[in-house]
Amino acid sequence: MVVGHPIHPAPPHHLAMGRRAVRSMAAALLALGVTGGGCQTTPQTGPPVTAAAAPANPPVAAISTPRPTTTPAPTHPPATQPMDFTAALSTIFREDETLHGQAMDELLQRMNHNEIDCAVMRRVTAQVRTNLAAQVQALLILKDPETQARVQRLLAFQSGLAAFTVAALDASPEQRPQLLAWGLTSVPVPTRVRPPSTFGGNPAARDTMIPAVLAGQAFSVNQNDRQQAAAALAEVSGDPADWLLARLIDDAKREVSLAAMNAAWGRPLTAPLVDILWQKMVVYPLHQYGMGEMLPPVGASKRLRLAHTNKEIKVGGRQVNVDSFDNTAALRSQDGDVAADLLVLGKNALVEEKLTELLTRLAAATGGNSQQLRNALLQPNYAGAGLNVQRLLEEIKPRAAVGLLVQLALTSSSDGWENNVGGQNTRCSTRIDAVGLLVTMLDLDKDDYKLIRSQMYNNRWAVAGGQAQEDAAIKKLKEWWNIHRGEYEPPK
Repeated sequence: MVVGHPIHPAPPHHLAMGRRAVRSMAAALLALGVTGGGCQTTPQTGPPVTAAAAPANPPVAAISTPRPTTTPAPTHPPATQPMDFTAALSTIFREDETLHGQAMDELLQRMNHNEIDCAVMRRVTAQVRTNLAAQVQALLILKDPETQARVQRLLAFQSGLAAFTVAALDASPEQRPQLLAWGLTSVPVPTRVRPPSTFGGNPAARDTMIPAVLAGQAFSVNQNDRQQAAAALAEVSGDPADWLLARLIDDAKREVSLAAMNAAWGRPLTAPLVDILWQKMVVYPLHQYGMGEMLPPVGASKRLRLAHTNKEIKVGGRQVNVDSFDNTAALRSQDGDVAADLLVLGKNALVEEKLTELLTRLAAATGGNSQQLRNALLQPNYAGAGLNVQRLLEEIKPRAAVGLLVQLALTSSSDGWENNVGGQNTRCSTRIDAVGLLVTMLDLDKDDYKLIRSQMYNNRWAVAGGQAQEDAAIKKLKEWWNIHRGEYEPPK
């Protein structure tokens, strides 16, 4: 019995309970974005139909062949026009009994239609797989070593091109058609002449290049193929080429990533390239500090599992403990300083936006002056997010960073230490790091603050002297802040 059907009235309390259950299901389906018709969530439009039983072995062409349909006798007065799946879900929330019954009929027919579509697609997919296997067998008929080696390379390329297609289908709906149209074409595209890079290389452009070859190489399991694709993409412009180059910059193999960053040298930095360079320079290192979850992920970090989660898997009657922690952030964070060079040279306004967002998120997550924030941004002894961010702060000088750095400089910390090199006393601390950054960003005189660079600690800022000289530098910065504070803080 259909709940709420006028032919079989239910007791009032059963009717109310049933309707609430149906409406809950409808609300859940609407929240998931289910539009009905077609396998899973494929959008369909048109009148409500009930498909006839699918043939046992449909040909592949059946995908585009209209299915025979029958229309059941209506159990309610016909609507002025058929409802689509989403409209039927929405109509269930109404109180009108006639519309409610029509919506239920529509839902049942659409769900039946969807089930038949899935069955047909499963059989067609199985047939396509069988055909692909037969094609591979045909390629292997000739047994001489040279032919088999060529077939092996051909199959490897086919695998890469299939991987590109899967990745393109996973892209946004706006990107997807352009990526597929570009990456699956064998029509050569013109190349561009680029300036010589800092790493050398041939600045002369080739005449033409075939996108499908680049796509297959870029997604190849062979590292050399991916490196060749990265080098070739240096001479191809356009959004699809930038998307492909960003994927290669994000490659876990260091040689491939470096080749891709070399290809980006002298190239106008579009949003996908800025995103992935920022990821390599900042987000991956912050994952190692346990702070990566604060930032919106792009690229491979969407797949990173930040916490250790253990699973027990039974193998031959014994329990095996599996640690699912993903350590690829450490691999991809290599050469973040090269990514920083590219972002500085690119002069893209998106970089300042990302710096501002980073500082805002970190300040909110850590309370603004915690030791965790100091560790992430103000201890440049070793390469990592802090050193890379300091490089960008000194080059780009975002005003949004001034207030946070002043707060870190004026807040007490016990992480300082002193050294004596060649008879000269020096002192380093995160407070002095903050003062040094501010002096550079604000074009202040470093000699007024007794600041020097310590060669012992990766060119880190220090004061000539000890604790008294650090206190004097902090006092001078506080005096400056009292005068200029209004220029950098929003009005209250």
